[in-house]
Amino acid sequence: MYPPILILLIIGIGLFLLFFESLESIQATNQLLLVQNYIYGKLVKTLSIIIESKCYISECQIKNELNNTGLVDMSLIQEVINGVNILPGISEFYNEKFLLNACSAAINPELQKEIYEACLSDSIIINANNTNNLIKLIEIYVGNIKKEYEMNSNIDPNYKKIKLFNSTNFKNMEYIFIAYILTVPDIFRETIVINLNWFLSSEEMAISILIILLGIVIFLCCIIFGILLIKKLVHYLCISNCIIKIIPISVIFGTQELETWIESKY
Repeated sequence: MYPPILILLIIGIGLFLLFFESLESIQATNQLLLVQNYIYGKLVKTLSIIIESKCYISECQIKNELNNTGLVDMSLIQEVINGVNILPGISEFYNEKFLLNACSAAINPELQKEIYEACLSDSIIINANNTNNLIKLIEIYVGNIKKEYEMNSNIDPNYKKIKLFNSTNFKNMEYIFIAYILTVPDIFRETIVINLNWFLSSEEMAISILIILLGIVIFLCCIIFGILLIKKLVHYLCISNCIIKIIPISVIFGTQELETWIESKY
């Protein structure tokens, strides 16, 4: 009884480890998806604000307003932070680029060295410092555009909104978006792909090693228990053969006390 139970126990432990490792991989991947949704949500929200601003200036006819409030769920920010720290590459992008260095978040310094150096000396970057602040700055410029129109229309009732395309607020808004926001998704996508491939490959290797080790342990247990059982079986057969030579089987089966004694003794 004991060898089969031990083998089942080993299989159970191995399956639990495989389940735990797989579950951890799924949870980590889900957290990375939250990070991806958060970053892209902020970028898409910024784009929608700019589109609304251009539509406002152009006085385009809007049938349905774009609701961008659900693009960034701030209630999940703690899970986003946890997801960011799962992989070093994602953590570096978010903590050291997106939140600290807007130039690194939008420009690859290895491929675009001159543009990157020019970015570092840009007065807007010096003041805003990071991508998150640039996004807030764009929102401020959008608000200023509407305020500028209200001020000018109060002075001149015939003031046309289309003139706002030449305003400093609009030019700064568009410059920041094109120079330092538009390329962020490409850099982030490349970071996600590289790090996620590395993570999944590592998890695949870990699960494969667990499966191989489990198979080896089960195989060795079967061999060891098989050898022990065979030795014990041979021993019992020898004893049975000796007893049968001395006492006939009919006598053993016919005498309950004798049968009980042999079973308890051997």
